[in-house]
Parts: sequence; structure tokens; C-alpha cells
Amino acid sequence: MAKKDTYSIHYQRQKLLDQFRGDRIFGDEYAVIKYDQLGVEGGIYHVVCSTLGDMCDCPAGQRETCRHREMVYIFKDAGMMDKETARYNYDAKQWTSQ
Repeated sequence: MAKKDTYSIHYQRQKLLDQFRGDRIFGDEYAVIKYDQLGVEGGIYHVVCSTLGDMCDCPAGQRETCRHREMVYIFKDAGMMDKETARYNYDAKQWTSQ
């Protein structure tokens, strides 16, 4: 049985990640918001995507990838970024309505 937790993602800002010899490297920061089965917000993780690679502050953030980093691209590809009603169930791999 798939979990019923769902997620929404919102663009936060462009973040300065590094500065090397006058060149600035920026990343796009996203807030990945987790909702429980009742639609109550259960946590927020921040993902930064850049040419340096993608980073996440979740417990699995030190791994090569995590569900939050994967979902940024799922939301982008589906055109669902920043849509208040867009909810995605990662375990079931499907969009849901809340």
C-alpha cells in the first residue's frame, strides 16, 4: 500500500552558492512541502539546483539523490511548479487532488 503523503513545490529564490575568481555561481532554491493524509503541512525541505549539482537539506541530503530533488524535476516537467493545488504522491507516482 502506497503512503498517502503528498508534496507541493514552490520556487523560493536564486541563491549565491560560490564565488570563484569573480565568477558567481547561483542556484535556484525550492521549498518542498510535505503534507500528511489530512492535508496538514508536515515539513519543509529546501532543494537548491545549480550547475554544481543539486543539494537538499533533508536527512537523505548527503546521498547522490533523494525524493525531493527528483520531485523538483517532476514538477518542472509537468508544469506544476508554484501551483497551490498541485500535489504529488511520490510513492504512488501520481498527481492527487487535495
